[in-house]
Amino acid sequence: IYFGILTFIFIFNLFSFFALRDKTALWYAGYVLTFGLLQISLVGIGTHKLWSSNFIAERANPFFASLSILFLLHFTLDYLRMKSIMPFMYKVFRFFRIFILVSIVFSVIPSTLTYRISVVGINAITLMLNLAVIPIALYAVRAKLQEAKLFLLEFSVLSLTVFGFILKNFGILPSVFITDFGLQIGSALEAILLSIGIVLKYKSTRETAIESLQTLNELI
Repeated sequence: IYFGILTFIFIFNLFSFFALRDKTALWYAGYVLTFGLLQISLVGIGTHKLWSSNFIAERANPFFASLSILFLLHFTLDYLRMKSIMPFMYKVFRFFRIFILVSIVFSVIPSTLTYRISVVGINAITLMLNLAVIPIALYAVRAKLQEAKLFLLEFSVLSLTVFGFILKNFGILPSVFITDFGLQIGSALEAILLSIGIVLKYKSTRETAIESLQTLNELI
């Protein structure tokens, strides 16, 4: 059911991109695809069904985790319109891309050291971005960005499940149902509602453009 939901959301956002020509949908489609591959790797399906190479099996987790965070970063920048609303944080987030790209490269280098750096690095980056995104979403809500409310709700839920998952990875939390499967439950809900949010964002942008056109016509 979980992977069926992600597959549907991926196809939906891919078609949304071609229909609406909105890069936000493309970034989210990339995020859903790579996040789904990460989950496939984490639960062991990838090793048994998709790839037989031990090297790929060992490197898949940090590689897909880093890629999914990169797509999520770009999605957040576009969805919350950070370039116009929060130009400083927009530059900070873009700067974070350097560390994510380094993590992607390190994850495929055949070295135990680079692998460990990639694993620890992407977990640390994920924690920092999760801590930063909630205040940014709150600021966007206060700036009366309509679609930011849905983003704040879903990202808050996802952040809690991500924190639980990462803390379990570091051995701080025990391996129980909520830490093992909470990330999948939270990400499935997030994928569904944020896909609706992308459509709402397009609707809001379209309405703003129509209002601007009507004002211009009145002036003319």
